[in-house]
Amino acid sequence: MKHSIYLVLLLCFSFSSAQIKGNATTISRQNVIHAESLGNANAYGNNLNTFRQRNLMPNPVITIDVKALNNIVADSYTAVFNLVQIGETAEATNKLMNKRVNSVKNSLAMQGIVSNDIVIDVISFVPVYETVVEKKLFSKTYTEVPKGFELQQNLHIKFTKVNQFEKILAICAKNEIYNLVKVDYFIKNIEVVYTKLRAEILKTLKEKNNFIMI
Repeated sequence: MKHSIYLVLLLCFSFSSAQIKGNATTISRQNVIHAESLGNANAYGNNLNTFRQRNLMPNPVITIDVKALNNIVADSYTAVFNLVQIGETAEATNKLMNKRVNSVKNSLAMQGIVSNDIVIDVISFVPVYETVVEKKLFSKTYTEVPKGFELQQNLHIKFTKVNQFEKILAICAKNEIYNLVKVDYFIKNIEVVYTKLRAEILKTLKEKNNFIMI
């Protein structure tokens, strides 16, 4: 009886050991086949060796970009307004324009802006036409006839204080001048400002060069 039990246990143990070895062999073979199918390790290794064997050529040219900005208060300003005047005749158009400009000059004189600071630039002085339709028995005729004249000018107003600009706008609007073209800024000694900027740029460039050499 004892021999029978021992034989059964021995057979069970042998079967279990064979099953474990069979599983281990199957898993190992699957892993090997899967690894060989990927082939990442070999490909990566070859590329890495090729990359390491390349000779890197350094660039002997280094570009350094330096910018400088300087905020300067302008010595004077010039506001440019555009005026358009239409009249029935050339003389009437010119008179209406002079009336508006003289009104602006008188109001600006009270704000300390003299006539020498106001410049008038004539842009155009052309006739204006309108189309008249003449009806006939079987047709219509469109004819252009003179309607009047159009005078266009630019008004340049120079001022030195920033708070004067709002008053200039109010005076121009009172005289039906609404088209502000631009405002120019002027600095007397602009070359001195450029010289300081160049000095700061060279200083910054030298500092960056020393940093790179380190």
